[in-house]
Amino acid sequence: MGAYTVAPPLFRLLWALGLEIPPHPFLGFRQLTLLYGIPFGALWGVGMWLRVWQGEGLVAGLLIGLPGAVVAGLLFGLVMAGVSRWMATRFRARFELPSSWEEYPQG
Repeated sequence: MGAYTVAPPLFRLLWALGLEIPPHPFLGFRQLTLLYGIPFGALWGVGMWLRVWQGEGLVAGLLIGLPGAVVAGLLFGLVMAGVSRWMATRFRARFELPSSWEEYPQG
């Protein structure tokens, strides 16, 4: 497996910040959806606010921007979680990986 397949940049950042989360082949669908969707939705919302909705005023911008960011984050999270789970299933079979991180030999 390639280094960025096992440890995408988001995971490398989280590990560098001291968060102890397993690599994505060992995470569940809901965990992956939240892990990918929340940062994407937040960044997308801020980007759209700065680029499009800033001129709409605070209330109108929030009424448009917040639901848009939630939907964008949810859709991105669902797609990325689906791709990650599909890849994990392939890698688990190909490399004979255990089904959970706790079963993976440490050290």
